[in-house]
Amino acid sequence: MNAVRTIGAHWYSRPATLKECTEQSLDFLRKLKEHNPALFGIWFQLGGSKKQARQNKVEFTYDFVKRLFTKRGKDYTYPDVSYSFGIWNGAVKDEEAASLSISLGSTETKYFTNNCIISLPNEGLQHEFYKKKENQDGLIQLQKGHWNPEWIMMDQKRLEFK
Repeated sequence: MNAVRTIGAHWYSRPATLKECTEQSLDFLRKLKEHNPALFGIWFQLGGSKKQARQNKVEFTYDFVKRLFTKRGKDYTYPDVSYSFGIWNGAVKDEEAASLSISLGSTETKYFTNNCIISLPNEGLQHEFYKKKENQDGLIQLQKGHWNPEWIMMDQKRLEFK
């Protein structure tokens, strides 16, 4: 089976407060780590360089994840468009890098989705791991069960759920 490069869950119009977005994302980060600790156990904030980014390790705490979304905003505020952040696994080789982007809280109904997009390595052990259908399916089921998306994009293939 071919390895998948990107798995993204998408859904429209699901307003959520900063608190709700933070809690959902923190829970998802923990589930990802449980699913595959070797690839998803350690994350870093994006930075101007790899060296700079590796100095900003993501903590699996409410306050830290909240700061990823916004430097401003109170727990019970709604976003103008959405709350979003991006992180990566800190891989030394670009080919072994994984990244995660999350965008939540949007009330958009046509153009911009709420989403959770996971980019997977295109070389190395984790690349080989995600060539296996059962491992791809496990990641899809994790996204489906957590986010309840309207559809999931697996590279260019669209999987409908509603």
